[in-house]
Amino acid sequence: MKRGARQTTGKKRGTTKEAPGQEAGDCQGAGECPSGARGQRAHVAAVADREQTLRAEKVRRVKAQLAQGTYRVEVREVAKAIVRHEVVRLLSEEKKPKGRGTQRRQRSSDTMHKRAQIQLTPEEQLALLRQSRTMALCTIGKDGYPHVVAMAFMVKDGCIYMTSYRKAQKVVNIRRNPKVAVMVETGEQYHELKGLMIRGRCELIEEPDEVWQIMREIRAFQGGDVDAVDPARAQKRAALKIIPEKIASWDHSKLGPGVY
Repeated sequence: MKRGARQTTGKKRGTTKEAPGQEAGDCQGAGECPSGARGQRAHVAAVADREQTLRAEKVRRVKAQLAQGTYRVEVREVAKAIVRHEVVRLLSEEKKPKGRGTQRRQRSSDTMHKRAQIQLTPEEQLALLRQSRTMALCTIGKDGYPHVVAMAFMVKDGCIYMTSYRKAQKVVNIRRNPKVAVMVETGEQYHELKGLMIRGRCELIEEPDEVWQIMREIRAFQGGDVDAVDPARAQKRAALKIIPEKIASWDHSKLGPGVY
């Protein structure tokens, strides 16, 4: 190279000298995005604050509409709402009838209280049985239907006794299924009703002498002539001994008129 030839500046062609305080990648001109990494972080924070404000405003608006009963949920809105769980919770509270569980428990408590009030005492149960002359006996037939008949009876040692022909349908039912129920009841109007229902198992007694003795005791319990019971009738009959397992009783008069 000849002396005096043009020397290079030491910089690559096409490069420009940056203005003082300006970094590469900064936005040019006023009103554009902030300059540098610090400005970008400030911009992101401002956007996040604006989104949070919009979310809070939407929650406030939904709550106000729910309170007024004018809000209707759309799938598109719920999908968009970041506060979806809050909306669902508020809707569930709006749709849920207030106090339903409390009212149900209160009704159940009132029913149990009335049931306890109308129960017969053991003395009252025995008095009701002694003044009754017939009792409804319910057995279960082969087809599963109840079979109910009126029977003379007596009470002895906490059990109910009655007799019937061995070939009678009720006896056939008891041989198949010993679970039975009996009931006595008095009263004309609903608020006068008084009754006793006994559920238990029935044992069949078929020895003639024992059956004849039970027939005599039933006649005495009913206030009839014991000597009129013919021993020959016991040959074809069976005695039914009902052992109580569950007892239900009621006396509506204990609550007075107008309650039922």
